[in-house]
Amino acid sequence: AGRAALEKGDHSVALRHAGIAMHTSTPQCESAQFLNVEALLAAGKTSQAVNAARGLTYQGDNYAPEVLQLRARALYLSGNMQMAQKVFEEALRRDPECSPAIKHGLKRLRTQHNSKESGNQAFKGGRWQEAYDHYTRALEADPDLKSIFMVQVLCNRSATALKLGHAGEALEDAEKAIHWDERYSKGYLRRAGAKMAQEKFEEAIADYEKVKEMDSEIKGVDELLRNAKLELKKSKRIDYYKMLGLQQSASEADIKKAYRKAALKEHPDKAPAEERDEAEKKFKLVGEANAVLSDPEKRRQYDAGWTLEKKF
Repeated sequence: AGRAALEKGDHSVALRHAGIAMHTSTPQCESAQFLNVEALLAAGKTSQAVNAARGLTYQGDNYAPEVLQLRARALYLSGNMQMAQKVFEEALRRDPECSPAIKHGLKRLRTQHNSKESGNQAFKGGRWQEAYDHYTRALEADPDLKSIFMVQVLCNRSATALKLGHAGEALEDAEKAIHWDERYSKGYLRRAGAKMAQEKFEEAIADYEKVKEMDSEIKGVDELLRNAKLELKKSKRIDYYKMLGLQQSASEADIKKAYRKAALKEHPDKAPAEERDEAEKKFKLVGEANAVLSDPEKRRQYDAGWTLEKKF
């Protein structure tokens, strides 16, 4: 009955049957132990499954290939890839002709681990596209796996997508990581980075503050939070660069040229009588923009977040 319930996806019933069988059998029924671990895994209770798998035996053997296979699977689903690989390798060593599932599991695990490591190395070397491709390969090896290992890979790919200028993809990976494990603080950190790139500063601030609450050990969050608050403040003031059609990296010559062009375009004398008042306001702002951006000290203060309330 327990096995049938598990096959139907009724994990709670399967667990109940396994528990009854384990407590009424003397010695404990091995098949009930197996069912218990499988039901725990199916229910997403991977930590409990790993603990239960330590006591598994098959025909009295704690290291039988059947035991090692399920133990490795529990470790794999919990995200402990290093230990899972060791157990898979031990199963293969004890029985070179073991089931295809063990060989497939080991091959898949190696692909995931190696792809993640290769991605990390490429990222450190600034090879963003290469890193992105490696992380994608790790994720595609088992698309249904939602372990902490895969959550980490998602966060890594999110950071890489942002480096490539793909804020939408970065946000998508971060959202998925949070959905899979809402306790993993770096998911919120990556989502905040994507929100910053999309100029959704208030949402980014909320995520950075959540990261601080969840994990005070993550370095650099205070600075990121300060920067997000500064960008929010700057977003609510008049954008002098935008008014002159400039990027923040504009040179002094660029500013002079842009000012002359904007002043001619927005001069009140060119506006119809009914639009004169609005034109004068725009013309005045163009003058303010030039006055600030053409003065090195005022421009530095403006770039640092000063607003019109601070008298230049």
